Amino acid sequence: MIELPRYFSRKMIANYAGVSLSTLTAHLQQLMEEGRVIFNARVLLIGEENEA
Repeated sequence: MIELPRYFSRKMIANYAGVSLSTLTAHLQQLMEEGRVIFNARVLLIGEENEA
């Protein structure tokens, strides 16, 4: 898992990705439902696929 620094707000990530905050939130919610990310107000953990 990768933990993003706490100063990375969802708004900052949305701006960097070039999407709206609502779009980012919707995608994060979908990824969370798929078990690919864990996020809350303070932490965004992103799962990495291990390559053999």
